[in-house]
Amino acid sequence: MSQDHNADDQRANGVQECDVAIVGGGMVGMALACSLASSPLTRNLSIAIIDDNPALNAGGLISKDALPDPRVSTITPASISFLQDIGAWKYIEQQRHAYFDKMQVWDYTGLGYTRYNAKDVNKEVLGCVVENKVLLRSLLLCIQEKDSQKIVLPSRLASMGVQSGASSGKMDSRLAKLELADGSNLAAKLVVIFEKRFGF
Repeated sequence: MSQDHNADDQRANGVQECDVAIVGGGMVGMALACSLASSPLTRNLSIAIIDDNPALNAGGLISKDALPDPRVSTITPASISFLQDIGAWKYIEQQRHAYFDKMQVWDYTGLGYTRYNAKDVNKEVLGCVVENKVLLRSLLLCIQEKDSQKIVLPSRLASMGVQSGASSGKMDSRLAKLELADGSNLAAKLVVIFEKRFGF
C-alpha cells in the first residue's frame, strides 16, 4: 500500500500525526478504514493502519487455483450492502465466494433442527460464504484505490498514552501517543483498537 501522507503530518518532534489510528488491520479494521475513506464526511481524514501482518503488503486478486482458506465468514445481506457501498464487494465477486439460499441448523443433540429458505422472506439469497483471506484482500484492494491519506505501519502497538507535547506553539493534549514495537511513535486524534490481545 502506498504511503499517501503529507509532510504536514510530521510533528516538529518527529512524531507522525494522523486523524485516525486503527490498531489491527484485520477484516473489521480494514472495513472501518475503507468506510472512512469512502464517506464524503470522513474521506479527507488521514488514516494509519497498524498491523504487522505480511498479508497487508500483498496486492492483486487471489488466484482461484490458490489453496483455499479453511477460515470463512458468512456475509449477511446487510453486510453485503455495506461492502458494496464502500467499494469492496466488486473485488469479492471476482474471487471465490458462494451464495446460499437455504440453511438448516441442528440443535446440540442432532435430533432437532430448523430450516430457512430465502423464498420464505421474498429474497434471492440468505447470504454469501467468503474465505477470510479473500475478504481481507478485497478490503485491501478497496483501500488502495481510495484517493485518501492512508498509511500501513508494519508494526504492533506497544503502549499508548496522552500526548503532552506542544504543536505549533499550542498544547495539544487531545492527541493520543502510540509507541510501536519497532520504536516509532505516532500521534492520533482518535484511536480504534481491533486486537484480541487488548480484549477487542
